[in-house]
Amino acid sequence: MKKLLLFVAACVASASAFSQSFQHGVGLGIYIDKMEDIEDPRANFAFTYNPRINFLETESMSVSVGVPLTIGFSGSYNASYSSTGDNYEENTLGYMINAPLMLNLNLGGGSSKKCEKRFGGFIGGGYGYYLTNKTNSYTYDEYYNETVKEVGGSTMGPAANAGVRFGVGRHRRKSVEVRMSYYRGMTNYKINVFGVNAAFNF
Repeated sequence: MKKLLLFVAACVASASAFSQSFQHGVGLGIYIDKMEDIEDPRANFAFTYNPRINFLETESMSVSVGVPLTIGFSGSYNASYSSTGDNYEENTLGYMINAPLMLNLNLGGGSSKKCEKRFGGFIGGGYGYYLTNKTNSYTYDEYYNETVKEVGGSTMGPAANAGVRFGVGRHRRKSVEVRMSYYRGMTNYKINVFGVNAAFNF
């Protein structure tokens, strides 16, 4: 984790040496994660914060480095108690944190504060960190012997995203963004994460 933070800080510091502007945004989204050893996928309601540094800017495009941070929650907690002593409790609460370092090509509206176009889009890729709560995976052999494996925790891997932006405001220096993203955890365990979120960029 410390190595990841140092790597992100170094990349952002390097980009800022050539940067022309800083933009950021906040939003909400839905993220579906599927661990390789867990049968059912999980839906997470998430909050996002998208800081980015633009460089190589023109009035119609930019290249940016950013860290779209996502924090999500899933599941539920149910409990019931009766005077007869019958108790029921079910806890499926979970969480996820996704922090990829992304290099994006931004075109048209929302690409930078210089651009006054109404419509734009972006596409890019990177590498990131993913953290989720640990859970147990159950498998059975031909004799119905049970094997329990703990999966979850932290993992790292490649990421990709693409989306559209709509410039808003008098000079369209702010934008509304719809982003689709994919992340693949490859290290401690394997996980696929698909996300859709909407954000307002300042």
